[in-house]
Amino acid sequence: MNPIFMRNEYETMDVKKSRKCQRKSKIYDSIHEIKTKDSMLKSQDEKVKNIPDYKLRFSPILKTEEITETEEMLLVSKEALTPLSTFFFKLSTSEYVSQILFLFRYLLESFEILNENQITNVNYSDIGIKSNGIPVLFEFSEKPVPPYFLPIELFILNSFISGDSNSLSIQNLEDICVKFLKINGKKLTNESTRELVSFFSFIVNKSKSETIKLLSQYRGEWHVYGLANVFHQLIYILDIPNLPIFLNNCLTVSVSLLPSNRPKSSELRKLLSKNRII
Repeated sequence: MNPIFMRNEYETMDVKKSRKCQRKSKIYDSIHEIKTKDSMLKSQDEKVKNIPDYKLRFSPILKTEEITETEEMLLVSKEALTPLSTFFFKLSTSEYVSQILFLFRYLLESFEILNENQITNVNYSDIGIKSNGIPVLFEFSEKPVPPYFLPIELFILNSFISGDSNSLSIQNLEDICVKFLKINGKKLTNESTRELVSFFSFIVNKSKSETIKLLSQYRGEWHVYGLANVFHQLIYILDIPNLPIFLNNCLTVSVSLLPSNRPKSSELRKLLSKNRII
């Protein structure tokens, strides 16, 4: 998915145009979903299928079928997967931490593989678990993304592209940063705002194409922020007692506002593998 052409991240889904059928196919062990043809225009499912051994990490669409009653909709078949939270609810509490470490590391590497294949995917929460316990990413079409999964540089990029300006002034940049902090429930102070504006001042008064290029330089690491937020939410839901310090530290640094303060994906995988301070 090219984030430059994403819909507004606050757009709501039309339930009449995207419906999930709860029955499972006896032939394909799949679920079916009705989607608009427009929503599939920028699908990268076929590109994902070109990745060697893609089934070990990704679950692209199995097939699409025309619906005779309408020209606007498609019947989409997908692999039946267990939702991430449902998978954890079936585990014992003693298994939570070890599974989080495994899944987090595995998914970081999965996003790295997507980036290596020139596939930018920002659907960070679309994670399913196969019957063998392996996590896979399963959504590669354009869809609204909750803003709290997006790092601020992507938020600025989307806000800029969806606006009418050909460049960003200091005031424009400050307004976007303040909006990001408010939407995500971050502490809004003059100091935090100044820090953000100062960091991103390199895009001020640049041309549209240059601004997009400068903000897109971080795209290979956007998933660090997105995935860390997914696991932050999961840990909150599971209410894990005595969460290991090293895991909490890894998650905290990964959701730092400034991209320069976050670890790279490969670095984070090493931290999750070696650091065992409890």
